[in-house]
Amino acid sequence: MSASAAAASGAAGSSSQHGGAKKQLPTIAGPPYFCASCGSILLLPAQGPITCNCCGFGATFEQLENRETTLRGKPRPSAARAAAMLLKGPDRPKRATVEENCPSCNFPEVEYYTMQMRSVDEGSTVFYECFECGHKWSHNN
Repeated sequence: MSASAAAASGAAGSSSQHGGAKKQLPTIAGPPYFCASCGSILLLPAQGPITCNCCGFGATFEQLENRETTLRGKPRPSAARAAAMLLKGPDRPKRATVEENCPSCNFPEVEYYTMQMRSVDEGSTVFYECFECGHKWSHNN
């Protein structure tokens, strides 16, 4: 988007301090542009230089035009699961146990829990974990 196209598509948005009163500066709508310094989303003024509200990075429309943006993310476990994953040994949450041999190490007792993974009219899935070797497996009922 060129500076003239950006100025032509102005809309209300960002505010700045001027003489103690807040003044609305026109901004433009469009694809999100991100600060090259800190990664935050930039508010695009209808004219003039672009300045990051977080870190003060400055650029022009021409410098941001045709810039490739790659979004990356990592799946994060829920807070409860993350806390449980940190606990090892006797502090770890207790699960029900059953006398079943581990298919990996043949230990005679394993922990288990159930979850409804499919539709309600079908059986639940049983998840097993061996005390001894940590092997995990599941069985659909």
